[in-house]
Amino acid sequence: MLLFASAAERAAPGGGGGGGCARDLGALLPAVAAAVEGLQPRTLQVLGGSSSRMGIHDIQAAQREDASTTRLFRNLWLQAALHGLVDPTRPRAPVLAPRLWGHDGADAGDVEWQDAAGRVAGVTPLLVVGTDSYLEADMVERLKVELGDQLNAAGRLAERGAAAAALCRLVDSGAPGGAPPPAPGEKVLQAFLLAVAMSELCRAALAPLPDLDAEPIVACPVSTTLGYLKGLLPAGAASDWVAAIARRAFGLYLARLVALRSLQQAAALGDGARGGARAGPASAAAAGAAPALAYAEQLARALIAHLGDGGGDGDARAAPRRRRRRRGGGGGAPDLGGIADSMLEQLLVSFPALLHSRPVYAALLAQLQREEGDSGLGALAASSHGAVWERTQAVVRAAAQAAPATTEAMVHSFLGSGGVGGGRARGAGRGGLGGLGALGSGSFGARHRGPLAGAGARGGDGGLGEEAAARQAALRRAADLLRVCGDAREARAGDADGASGGPDGGAYQGTLALSRKLHYSGYARGLINQALTAVQGSSDGGGGGARRGASPGAESSGSSGLGGAAAQAAAIKEVASELSAALNADLDGHSRAAAALAAAPDDALLCATALLASQPLLAGAQDWGAGEGDDAGEGSDREAAALDALRGEGLRLLRALCAAPLRRLTPDATQLATFAWTWLSTESPGMLVPLVCNLAGAWVWTVDQRLGLFSGQPRGPAASAGGASAGDAAAGDAAAAVAAAAAADQEGEGEEAPADANDPDVLRAIAAHDVWLSYLAELWTVLRRRGGAVGAAARAQFARLLHASLAEPAALSAHAASLGPRFRLLQLAVNFARDLARDSGGAPPAAALLLFDQSLRAALFWFAAPPGYYAAHTRGEAREQLASLEGFSQLLASFPPGGWPTYSPTAAAAAGAGAAPAEHPVWRVAAPRVGGYVRLLQLLLGEEVKRVQVWNEPLEDAPITGLPEKAPWDELVPLAWEVDPSLALALRARYPTVAGIARPLEALVLQHAEEPRVQREPDAALVLATARSPARDALLPLLAAWAPGRATLGLQLLCGPAGREAAVRSYSVKCLLNERPEEVVFFLPQLVQLLRGDDGVVAGFFTAAASHSDLFAHRLIWALMSEQRPPEEAFAPEVKRSGWQPPKDTGLWDISTRIKGEIEGGMSPEQKEYWEAEGGYFDQVTALSGYLYKFSKDERRGKLVEALTGFKPPRDDLYMPTNPEARIVSHIPSSGACMQSAAKVPILVAFNVERPPPASASAGGAAPAAAPAPPHGPRASHGGPPRVSAKMAAIFKVGDDIRQDVLAIQVITLLHAAFTRAGLGLYLRPYGCMPTGYECGIIECVPNTRSRAALGELSDRGLYDIFCAEFGAPGSAAFESARHNFIVSEAAYAVASFLLQAKDRHNGNIMLDDEGHIVHIDFGFILEISPGGNLGFESAAFKLSHEMAQLLDPGGRRASPQFRLFEEAVVRAYIAARTVAEPIISSVALMAESGLPCFGRGAPVANLRRRFHLELSDSQAAAWMRATVNDAYDKWTTGFYDYIQSLQNKIPY
Repeated sequence: MLLFASAAERAAPGGGGGGGCARDLGALLPAVAAAVEGLQPRTLQVLGGSSSRMGIHDIQAAQREDASTTRLFRNLWLQAALHGLVDPTRPRAPVLAPRLWGHDGADAGDVEWQDAAGRVAGVTPLLVVGTDSYLEADMVERLKVELGDQLNAAGRLAERGAAAAALCRLVDSGAPGGAPPPAPGEKVLQAFLLAVAMSELCRAALAPLPDLDAEPIVACPVSTTLGYLKGLLPAGAASDWVAAIARRAFGLYLARLVALRSLQQAAALGDGARGGARAGPASAAAAGAAPALAYAEQLARALIAHLGDGGGDGDARAAPRRRRRRRGGGGGAPDLGGIADSMLEQLLVSFPALLHSRPVYAALLAQLQREEGDSGLGALAASSHGAVWERTQAVVRAAAQAAPATTEAMVHSFLGSGGVGGGRARGAGRGGLGGLGALGSGSFGARHRGPLAGAGARGGDGGLGEEAAARQAALRRAADLLRVCGDAREARAGDADGASGGPDGGAYQGTLALSRKLHYSGYARGLINQALTAVQGSSDGGGGGARRGASPGAESSGSSGLGGAAAQAAAIKEVASELSAALNADLDGHSRAAAALAAAPDDALLCATALLASQPLLAGAQDWGAGEGDDAGEGSDREAAALDALRGEGLRLLRALCAAPLRRLTPDATQLATFAWTWLSTESPGMLVPLVCNLAGAWVWTVDQRLGLFSGQPRGPAASAGGASAGDAAAGDAAAAVAAAAAADQEGEGEEAPADANDPDVLRAIAAHDVWLSYLAELWTVLRRRGGAVGAAARAQFARLLHASLAEPAALSAHAASLGPRFRLLQLAVNFARDLARDSGGAPPAAALLLFDQSLRAALFWFAAPPGYYAAHTRGEAREQLASLEGFSQLLASFPPGGWPTYSPTAAAAAGAGAAPAEHPVWRVAAPRVGGYVRLLQLLLGEEVKRVQVWNEPLEDAPITGLPEKAPWDELVPLAWEVDPSLALALRARYPTVAGIARPLEALVLQHAEEPRVQREPDAALVLATARSPARDALLPLLAAWAPGRATLGLQLLCGPAGREAAVRSYSVKCLLNERPEEVVFFLPQLVQLLRGDDGVVAGFFTAAASHSDLFAHRLIWALMSEQRPPEEAFAPEVKRSGWQPPKDTGLWDISTRIKGEIEGGMSPEQKEYWEAEGGYFDQVTALSGYLYKFSKDERRGKLVEALTGFKPPRDDLYMPTNPEARIVSHIPSSGACMQSAAKVPILVAFNVERPPPASASAGGAAPAAAPAPPHGPRASHGGPPRVSAKMAAIFKVGDDIRQDVLAIQVITLLHAAFTRAGLGLYLRPYGCMPTGYECGIIECVPNTRSRAALGELSDRGLYDIFCAEFGAPGSAAFESARHNFIVSEAAYAVASFLLQAKDRHNGNIMLDDEGHIVHIDFGFILEISPGGNLGFESAAFKLSHEMAQLLDPGGRRASPQFRLFEEAVVRAYIAARTVAEPIISSVALMAESGLPCFGRGAPVANLRRRFHLELSDSQAAAWMRATVNDAYDKWTTGFYDYIQSLQNKIPY
């Protein structure tokens, strides 16, 4: 070919050969390629030397051996460049081989030439010119001798300018390293560089992909190009140009691998996933090739091998960024290490999966060992920062930022010392903690000499293999590597303060994890040894037993027993079976060891992981080499059967391991499981596919079982059916409805608890799902770029679990604690769908588009529930929650406007998927307006971020923003309705005062009121009932078929003008019927007020409920007695208090008497006897108050004790009216005490009671909103927890109307429920208070409390001094605990006092318990009334006196941690209180006609609503409440009121 080219050049006029010459030369390329096939140049082999720099003698010897061949190749590539036979910078083919590049009518000859050029380039030696002086000038002289005549003959083709221009075009065309250096002055040097450029660029772009089994530094084309810089060229222009050529070759090869990856990913998705698009031959070939990641891994290892090679300055410790600034340039040889480092950095960006590649880590650490040498543990100076260490640290840091747990596990895999058991399966993964063979034995020992085997000189690995050298470097740098992982983990968790406890915390945590792995690896090894001994003894027939002390890796030589591999497999199978039984708690037929492991599930879990990570449990017989060798026969068949049986046991153990957290779905159990899964996936990459499949199955099981994050209430036909049955009941059969509710409750089939109920099991499961999601997100980060079977399995299984998770968005929990997990799930889903769409190589697959739609819908459904709050998080967890929300918001914003991908049924039908369905499979409408949904979601997410920020940091000086009044609600509300009516209805709950929402929402409810999906929404009934449109009246009868809401919804309807409508009133009662009678008891004072003007619905409900619940009947009778006509003595009392007025009928005197008679008349004899015993007994105690009035004060107590001694409870199943859970055993006569009163004598009596244990009783003994039925009486159930003895005291009042106290306690109870639901940890003590007649009743005494006034009677010390005396010195644990209790109770009562406007807050009405809590009592002045004839002197929002401020604000500067805690608690409590504004307002409003003093002045209900400030956003409300706290702080009117009380009533302060 060269001779022909020379002759053609000489024959052509003007030189250059012409186009015909080029065609003829190109035609010869295939023959040349065939001729050189299999050539192995010596210079390429020298590149694989162990030294980082080849010796000069090796170089010269290789050059002499290849001299003639090298000259031929130099001339060949020069002619190819001069005649333009191929252009490697613009290949027409995709990636694999040039013969695949024919498309769009490409010239077949060009394709064949490129194919041939690539094959030739693959075997081309380094085109170096040997010199003795090693100077560039000598190299130029040799080139003149060799190339001078050819260049002269080439004529215009070899002109200086033409050659330089061709060289620049090849190297400068998109070169990642920037512009090449100036062209050399010598024409022969230009020609030489042109030949080098053509050969190396063809090697990178056109040659067949390299052999993955060969040494990377020899096989990788980029490494070959870099070989020129390993001392083969003298310093000067040539070496600078070769550096530019190397960068260009790297860019071409990297682009080739990226294109290969895209083709393989598209092929992996299948034709269906690409919407029916037909795959071409390139895709088919790509799908069958080795994964692109494998070639990228090979390239990375080759580049890493060059990292330690310095440049002209010899500074091997220079940082990568410093060396990158010295690319090219004169004055010395190019910095090969810096060039390789820059290439490696670009490669990691293009292939992020390399960040978690074990071979890459092994190469880095082995190179680090060569850089730092074997200087012993801890001998490396802390200030040493070599180039390889800088890159290693950067890689580990980047990997840990993406997947900290996986990165740490990767580091751990190099820090283990050997394995768990015997014989390693053929093809098993590399060593680490999972190594199997004993160190130094067998093939494994040959590859891994152990961390202390040998010592090499600095710059070498001392003869160690790569793995062993990597282990040495990892041990030396263990603390540094683990610290990097730990820091990344803490930063990702949002723990800015560093929970690790110091600068070495990351290393400490990583070391603990490593120690745990080593411990359980040893545990598993011991189990295998024990089992192997038993197996070998059994195979020997019991004669002689097993060899004591034999290595588990040693094969048995017994001819009658199992072979070595089979014996080991049998032992491992036995251990795996025991562990499976322990994890599954299925111990039948298993040993005591399995029972012991089952009793310690954490041990069983980690031991199982160690076994799976170290043993080839999923390998077949062929992988162990069973049946090979001279002894093949029946014994080999038995071995094969034993080894294949091991695989089945391994799969069972893996399934049990993945299902481990399902038996204890708690954060701790799931954290341990994710640790185990990460350990397993890192140590045994071959198990990734079955691991991912089983994990997906376990996750989907939690979805199906509605656990944790999926514990919401999915919608379905059952909801409407339930609503219809309730409507039938409300139409007239109230008794049947109550009976059905009671029966459903007894059978456990009643209405489920609200989604935000603080069930500890649900909250733990939500937190467990959060941990699980963090693991899944990290796992997908690691697997997202994996090809082959692992990548395909990962995509399939992640698609399975994500589609199952988002199939029904209403099934996702709406609890505030689930905010972080939900949006972390949605981030994972959107990122997965985006990766799926990007990898498709064309139109996004339908699975990805549907997942985009499901994610958007699930995000919108978060806002279909009223806003909730949850404070039982650490600050770090709260930051994680907010980061999850903000991350999804940013992800949503990353899509261009109108660019959210969505599934199109029409497009799918057009692509051949069949006829288009009538509605979208996700949005359930014919034409979803996805762009509008995204705009709505962006608005809601922005508001939610602000809301959560205020809740997390209520004292931060963040921008204060109002409600979104100016949003285009006329457009957004219909969009929300289109998504789901519940979403549109929830907008009103979130922004109750935004007028722009009410108008379109009302119109939509009226328009769709007849639709079943609307009638399933109780909140829609509220909109319909309160609508102002004239069309509303005609639609009200539809409420008879509407699904009932909670009791509070019924009260809200009844307290407004709509409650006067018969249909609304009937629906409201239906809401009451939807509750158990014991739950409705809480609202009995309000319900009794509804008897005014009752059309029989309320009375019928009372009669029916009383017949099915003794508690309801008793409470109702007492409530009716308090509203009956007073006794005659009330109209002419012996003592008339100041301002006395005769009783006035509020409209209930006669009605109450009638209903009471009906209730008593409907009782069975047993019920009536029970009521007469219960009511009569407490009437007898209460009557003692009037009996004692005629005695002098000195005689009263003796007479009281005497009277109490004269009777006892008539039955043993009576209960305390103020606490139905407490069964009366007896009253205690000696406890009787008389109290001061202007009229009759209130008395205090203590009782011996039996009650449930504190854990099962109501929190704090408070009167619960849903009071349980007493476990006694004629229809008592004898089950339940054992009861404990206790004492309870109560005050029996006569002459005081305590109904107002009941109202205040109801408000406090509702606030207590809101604070508990929000996880605030605040303390309210809503004690029991029960009116039993006109101006008489029973008030529960709060145990273990004394009034602040009583404490002041002992001394004149302030509260701070009292706490010091009671609890110890400030700073002591007891004092600080008591101060904390004071703060959380003072904050809670501050909000309650403000909302109630509780006055007369002197020290006699404030109690302190023995733990430091305060408790407010005596609510005689609330709402609009105050002492002194409504003087309103107590102007502070709540009492925060000087002595209180001293206790909660040491220093008095309002900046102490205690005061900030108090202020935070008050603000959060106020925000949480606003969530129950409507129930509180409704409860108060329904009592407005009761005649209570608190309603005798002003506008109490309207002012109560104003105090909630529902027109303010959370940030505005927080700022307003902070100002209120500052105003109340030691306000002078508070102290002056205490002073007045001390003067007038002798109350200490």
